[in-house]
Formats: sequence, structure tokens, C-alpha cells
Amino acid sequence: MLALKLGKSLSSNDISLTNSYTIELTGTEYITFDSAAEDFNAAEGSVSVWTRLSSMSASGFIFRIQADSNNLIQLFYHNASGEIRFAYKAAGTTRTVVFDGSALEGDGDWHHLLATWKTSTNKLEIFLDGVSKATQTTALGTFAGTPSLFDVGQNTAGANFYKGLVAEFGIFERNVTTSAVYGSEAKNRVIDLTGQTGLKGYWKFNEGSGAKALDSSGNGKTGDIFNTPTWSTSTPQ
Repeated sequence: MLALKLGKSLSSNDISLTNSYTIELTGTEYITFDSAAEDFNAAEGSVSVWTRLSSMSASGFIFRIQADSNNLIQLFYHNASGEIRFAYKAAGTTRTVVFDGSALEGDGDWHHLLATWKTSTNKLEIFLDGVSKATQTTALGTFAGTPSLFDVGQNTAGANFYKGLVAEFGIFERNVTTSAVYGSEAKNRVIDLTGQTGLKGYWKFNEGSGAKALDSSGNGKTGDIFNTPTWSTSTPQ
């Protein structure tokens, strides 16, 4: 992915190199946003995240939110197959969209992932760098219970830790378009999500130190960071 040229003009919602840090997960660190799970919309939503995937020796979860083991939504890298998988599980039935992400592993580049779900249309979709990679429209079923666990970097049960840099993690209670979260004029342009309709949580991971991930959505859903991750100055701008 080409680096953003400093001389380029930027639209009003581009971050324009304001972030100094991103969080680096090396296989033991993770972040919990359990308070954000309380307001989670299991019927329709989107997750937008920037990541630079490191070399993986096992599968790792970018995020997982769940009410219980039969009702959850998750985005993860499946190491054995080299696939990025987005799964929606309701009442014990899992629907999944998948694409080959093996070229991303250890490539040293930042990539943008967008995953969307909508039960009224039974649609799951996943995008890589602004391009739709997979969809499915098989009945999603009825999500039971209220989510109470919401993690980035592990599977909410202390396993399958993710390895890579993570930045600009946003979750919405509606389907968003790629143009709302990913700059189309320059392929690696970051868009500031602040103030967008339906934004429930937005964590830039720009703190640089400490054990808290601050919420830039205005909803006060601060995350807790565990096991002292590294703060990197590599950013997706």
C-alpha cells in the first residue's frame, strides 16, 4: 500500500497524520470493551478497523462480541487456511463469509477491514481496502440474549490471541458504506469516524501508554488494556 504523500490535499474528515501511535498486539495482549456490549445492536451493524497483520503461528481474533457461545459475532484470521473470516452465530447456527488473507500476513502494510451484518436482509459482507471480498444471504437466525463480552485481540476466553497492529476501531449500529469509513481518493487514507450516524464506539488506540483505550465516539465506552502492549509509531496514514 502506497504511503500517503504529505503534499496531498485532504478532505475535511481525513485524519491527516494526527495520530502518533497505534497499539501492537504480540500474542498475549488484548482489550475489553464490555460496557460497549450493553448497547450492541445484534440485528444490524458494522465494524471498521485498520490492521497490519504480523506473522501468525495460530489463529487470532481481531474482535469478538458475544452473549454466550451460541450467540456471537466475530472477525478473525484463520491461520491454517490463511483466511480472514467474519462469522455471525445466532441460536447455535453459524454463518460465515471468508476471503484469502494469506498475502496480508507479514506483508508490512496497513489494511482496512469492514464487516457488516443485517438480519432483515440476512446479509453478511466483508470488505478489504474498500473492495467487497465476500457476501452471503443465508438466513442469519435470531440472536438470543444480551451481549456482555466484547474483546479485541482474543476470543473472550483467553485464547487465540491476535498478532499485529490495530488502529481506528469503530463499531456502528447500522450498515455503513465503504466511502464512510475508507478514503477512496487515496487507497490508504484514514477517515475520522467521529460524529457519524450510528457510531456506538470508536477507539483510535492513540494513547501511547497506559491501560485504557479511550472512546472517541462520545459515548464514554473506555476499554481496558491487558498485559502491557507495545505502542507503535507505525500508523495507517
